[in-house]
This record gives sequence, C-alpha cells and structure tokens, in this order.
Amino acid sequence: MYGDITALPGTRAVLSADRKRKAPKMASRDGRDADKPYRVRVGVTWYWVDPTAPATALAAGDTVVIYPVNGEPHLAVLQGKFEPGKTVDFVSLEGEPFAVAADAIATAHLAAVDEVQ
Repeated sequence: MYGDITALPGTRAVLSADRKRKAPKMASRDGRDADKPYRVRVGVTWYWVDPTAPATALAAGDTVVIYPVNGEPHLAVLQGKFEPGKTVDFVSLEGEPFAVAADAIATAHLAAVDEVQ
C-alpha cells in the first residue's frame, strides 16, 4: 500500500524505489462504496474500517483508508482536519509524511487495528 503513495495526485513525499519494494501492500478489495464496516489487510495486520464516519468528522491522529479518485487505496494517519478544497496531510504507518489535495480523494474511511488477527 505505501509503495503506491507517489501515485496519489498532490503528494509531497516521494518514496525511494527501495522503500517501495519493502512497503506492505494493502489487499486489493475496494471498499470505497461500502456502507457497512469491513476488514482490510495491510501486510500481516488486519484493520476494521468504518465507512459511516464522514470524512469531515475525522480528526488528527485517526488512521484512515484513503480512496483516491484515481489509483489504489492507502492506509495512513491523518495529521489535521479533513477540509474539502484544501490539502490534507497524512503520515504513512512507516512515518513518511505526504499530502493530498482533498479533491483528489474520493472518500476516506476511519480504520483501526482489529483486535483479532
């Protein structure tokens, strides 16, 4: 998943090719249209994802699945308030900061590590 960060429109961070190879991938199931909680796996870790929380209700420190308008979903930690029309700052779970224009994000879903792995 994190290896695809540079494919997101509006990102500031550029991950090295070596870092891309080592980054865990997010399972390819697309939940952008989900209306009930679902699970995703990133690397060996499972996450519960809540698509019912509006993106504008998300807060700094929330782990989210980002569904870009174009491209693969990404799991990251929100670094500020999600505000339509602005740039949204994130940090990958590996600690790499990046930003995405809000209009380049189709939706963002709240996520948390599943207690049962």
